[in-house]
Amino acid sequence: MTEEFVTSLKAVSNFLGDHPSKITLQSLKLLSESIKLAPDQTKSVMDLAFRERTLSLLSGDDSMAEVRALLRLAASAAVGSICSASTPFLLFADLVNTKPIAEAEANFQFLEETIKALKDASLFGSGRNTLLRMCNDLLRRLSKSQNTVFCGRIQLFLTSLFPLNEKSGLNFTSNFNLEKEVAFNQDPDESLFHSLTTETDADGDEGGNAGGGVNPSTLVNADLYRRFWRLQELLKAPAHCYTPDGWKAFVECTECVVSTFQSIRLTTGCGGEAPWHQFTMYLTSEKLIDLQLMDRSFRRYILTQLVIIFQYLTAQVKFKK
Repeated sequence: MTEEFVTSLKAVSNFLGDHPSKITLQSLKLLSESIKLAPDQTKSVMDLAFRERTLSLLSGDDSMAEVRALLRLAASAAVGSICSASTPFLLFADLVNTKPIAEAEANFQFLEETIKALKDASLFGSGRNTLLRMCNDLLRRLSKSQNTVFCGRIQLFLTSLFPLNEKSGLNFTSNFNLEKEVAFNQDPDESLFHSLTTETDADGDEGGNAGGGVNPSTLVNADLYRRFWRLQELLKAPAHCYTPDGWKAFVECTECVVSTFQSIRLTTGCGGEAPWHQFTMYLTSEKLIDLQLMDRSFRRYILTQLVIIFQYLTAQVKFKK
């Protein structure tokens, strides 16, 4: 560093001081113009000064109000080309990474409010990787069970800033989520499936087959239960379908599930379908299989999975093997 650079850096650091809330953008701009360095070097001076003051305030006992005032000033300075466009993003990352999880949500709310000024493409492009890395690091620090809403809020924040074709959010290598497990009873109690067959047979005697019910040739039993949930294991890892045993199991389970859907009537609620449905983990209890098979939304989820795997098996996917 030249002597002029060091002198300018010290002057800007002293100017920012311990009370950034009292500094105006106009006064900061005048200071920047008074520095006798090349434009790029002047921006480097401002960047280093902002970074040093931010870390100094974060490591001390200063009020968070002063830290946030400094970050707002940095965002305004980036918009005014006084400092580099990436500087505010680096300062936000310092704020999130140096503070405990207990303060993370309040700091993230401040980030959401301030980042709006940096959505311009020329500014956002310089700090997008820093922002993405910061959010991913924060997600790893949070508990998925205790901070569910906050994690979802971070994901929504990222989707509002990044386009749908953002590479970091696409599965280019066609990897499957093999960690998802659908645990079910491999040896279910056959007696748990009798109630549906007996009850709907009685309905069929009163109203005939036109009244709905279960086709006598299709019984909800332990074999159907096992095949139904065995299909989920194959949907999770379609590569198994390329083995002789895997393909045979896939065809048998799929035919069993589809024929069961065709033979068991759908439930008809009084108020029609709900305007939206919450996607959750499947419940695999033997006591629920009869209700699940008659549920419209549940069937739609299963059929959507089948459409996806049919498209995958017939498409030319580079990483299929």
